[in-house]
Amino acid sequence: MFSFFSNKDITRNKKLVKKWSKEHQNLVEYATKVISSQNDKKPLKTKKYMGKLTDVALQHLMHEDIKFRELLDQATDNQVNVINSINEFRDTFCDAKKELFRFLTKYTKDDAVYDEHFDKSFGEIVGVLTQRIEYEEKNLYSLLNN
Repeated sequence: MFSFFSNKDITRNKKLVKKWSKEHQNLVEYATKVISSQNDKKPLKTKKYMGKLTDVALQHLMHEDIKFRELLDQATDNQVNVINSINEFRDTFCDAKKELFRFLTKYTKDDAVYDEHFDKSFGEIVGVLTQRIEYEEKNLYSLLNN
């Protein structure tokens, strides 16, 4: 099979994909714990897991942005599929990422209220993030590993 990346790049990319996949698992785990603590009416636990979710999400997104920028800077003309996929992912996720940041900022403040509005907004955010994770793992990760 023809690869757009060198063996060294493929090894590095596989490690990156493994790291990001683990972070996705952590995001799902903390989102599940937020939902569970909300169902159990335990706002202190909700706050705790929102903090953990926020930490993982922000770290993941910052690292992802940096690595995507590096990949784009290092890409050659024959890596058009990789370039297009990264650009499409970044462009289509831009608005959702802004919404996510607003949500996380609002609900990690000391005076955050975890009410029905939170539940509705959290459900919407989780839905968008689930779609993005599925897209990323299905489309981008396969390109980075080849």
